[in-house]
Amino acid sequence: AGMKTVPAVQAAYFAFMLWIPIETVYFIKDGGNPSTPGGVSLSRLFGVLLFGLALIDYRRSFRRIPASFWMLGWYLAASAASQLWVPAEHLARAGAHQMTFLQMAAIFLISVNLFEDADFRAAVFRFYGWWVALVAAAMALGAFSVTEGRSSIESQNPNVAAGLFALGAVCLA
Repeated sequence: AGMKTVPAVQAAYFAFMLWIPIETVYFIKDGGNPSTPGGVSLSRLFGVLLFGLALIDYRRSFRRIPASFWMLGWYLAASAASQLWVPAEHLARAGAHQMTFLQMAAIFLISVNLFEDADFRAAVFRFYGWWVALVAAAMALGAFSVTEGRSSIESQNPNVAAGLFALGAVCLA
């Protein structure tokens, strides 16, 4: 429990958290059309960086697998099996949802282990809460547009979810 997080992993985690509220800022656009969503976002790039650095620091980042993580595995297995009955025209969307689920499960596992460091956990919650509040205020003031028509893996509006996460993070910090 006394292990400290490697500074590079901490920096990658903060960079990843920084881009979550503005995840629709794309580094590489699909087809070069700025009016259509899609491509490689900065949050995805930082997520890949975080996962890579976490693999290098696997003794800390993947030290403990909580019991709740195994339920995610069962859910993913059931979801994969259910694709046998998904019509062919919906397979791409179902696969995209599964990929998102896998990414979130990896972030969950990394977070559980990194958050054992109480100082790091408090800093992340404080940073993320205030950052999301600032982004929400900037959106409300028209500093940048919000891409609508998106939904999370559980079909919530991501803007509403981000507001709730911000409130919760500020309260926890």
